[in-house]
Amino acid sequence: MIKCNESAAAEEQVKLNQTNNNNGKQYRQKRQYNDGIKSKFPLFHWSICITLTIGFIVTILLCVMFHMIKSTQENNLRCKDDDKKTNVNDENDDENQFNYGEQTNEMRRKFVKQMTLEAWNEYCTYAWKHDSLNPISNEPYDDEIGFGSGRTIVSALSTLWIMDLGQEFHHAKEWVENELSFAPKINNSKVTLHFALTEYVGSLLSIYALTNDWMFVVKAIELADTIMPELINPNGLLFDKLNFTNLYSNNPIDVNMFLWTATQSLEFAYLSYITGNQKYVNQIHSYRSIFDQILKQFDTNGYRFETNYLLHFSKVFRQNHSDLDAFDLWNRSANVMETIENKILERSRTGLYYIRDYDYELVGRSNWMEFDSCTLNSLLSLGSRSYRQIVWRNWTKTIESHQLLEHARQRLMLAIELTETCRQASIRSRTGLPPARFYFTNLDDATNKKGDDRFKQFYLNPELAESYYTMYQLTMNPIYREYAWDLVQAIYRHCRLINGSYTTITNVEWDKHNNKFQQQQQSIEMSVNLQPSYLIGATFKYLYLIFDDDTNHNGKFQFESWIFNSMGQPLPILNNNIGRT
Repeated sequence: MIKCNESAAAEEQVKLNQTNNNNGKQYRQKRQYNDGIKSKFPLFHWSICITLTIGFIVTILLCVMFHMIKSTQENNLRCKDDDKKTNVNDENDDENQFNYGEQTNEMRRKFVKQMTLEAWNEYCTYAWKHDSLNPISNEPYDDEIGFGSGRTIVSALSTLWIMDLGQEFHHAKEWVENELSFAPKINNSKVTLHFALTEYVGSLLSIYALTNDWMFVVKAIELADTIMPELINPNGLLFDKLNFTNLYSNNPIDVNMFLWTATQSLEFAYLSYITGNQKYVNQIHSYRSIFDQILKQFDTNGYRFETNYLLHFSKVFRQNHSDLDAFDLWNRSANVMETIENKILERSRTGLYYIRDYDYELVGRSNWMEFDSCTLNSLLSLGSRSYRQIVWRNWTKTIESHQLLEHARQRLMLAIELTETCRQASIRSRTGLPPARFYFTNLDDATNKKGDDRFKQFYLNPELAESYYTMYQLTMNPIYREYAWDLVQAIYRHCRLINGSYTTITNVEWDKHNNKFQQQQQSIEMSVNLQPSYLIGATFKYLYLIFDDDTNHNGKFQFESWIFNSMGQPLPILNNNIGRT
């Protein structure tokens, strides 16, 4: 019995051992199989892991980039090139609001405001306290003919206030109050008195008129009192450049620059008005008498000087209708209308009117028009308005009413024609921007495609924007708003850099967007690398105001209450009552 049990136990043990051996053999075989797989494909698992990881990371990056792009598009106004038009999304992403109407004008006004804010922020970042910005190199730029002291800041004051950019305005105001100095930062530099008057004195008086802050008047008086004794010396000579280090000037002004300096009547008249000191307005009469003496020294080729000078008094008379000396001088421009028609006003073969310049190299009439002459559009139209006001108020002691109305009609029609010419000079270039000079030859009118390369630049000047603004206010024709919107889009498309600043360009016939094979470096070479102070101070201001309906500032800024100086600074109309005082 015991042996049987032992035999059974032995058999059970043998079976158990066989089972263990089989399990071990299976384990070894499985392990050998796995080891074989690993030996054949050692990087198989790692490659799968790496591929999945990279794919996961790329997916995350794409999502982040998409989110950033979407956020940027929502937070910034951008131009979209669609059928050569730039469309801008409003807050509700409504892309179909580019017809006439209040909502469209509000969108456009916001767009110009955003452009201004971008340009201002870039200036503050890279050129604060200096005259201007070199936007390509992100460096400050100081004019050799200026103070080197905040020219952009001072010029932008009224623009920032009008656009309700409160934080930016207070930043600029604080600097003016605490740091503005009229001591040139460049050794032995001579300040151009015209710019000192229009951009500094004019800007300071303008922002005082808008805010009633006397601090700005104190600054304006400080500069005006420094400049005024140096403008005319005891011998009756007039100077335009002054060394502020020693208050010495030995640079007699030429006739062309005299036109600008001699027309500072707006600033000095307003300064006398608010201070009660008549020495400033008395200086105006000195200008006028000297000009009459100088003008007699020129032959009929000086017609452009006389015309520009006299037409300017349409602004002076608009500012103060009791200034009959200004009226008499301004009215002289009516007497030279025949001279204008015979000597400088020309009509091209395609029907465009243009103001010819005098070609001193050829000693004769030119076949071109300077872009600067587009400012005559505003002067002519304002003169037309003043003539009509005289008739409406029954002041006809010197000229009969029908004669005044005829002069008014002639000037308004000429202003309309010249504005259209300046408009054509813009849209006929590849960029939609006007060149500094445009020619009229055969059927290729109002272009500079084959002209002198030196005059293909666009300097972000305000003349065209001022013309559109003035013509719209005087005619209420909505076409001028459309013209202005085209100009806004062209500036945004061709002058804006990726960082939000703006630069002048050297060739309006070079379209970087339509030339796909050109390199970015060539695009930079077509830029002048300058964001001038008047871009914010004047150009953007006019382009903003043309879409304004006067009600957004509680009646504080209405066209009928203001007159703009030559650098786009608004000054109040002092007396609208026509008559002798």
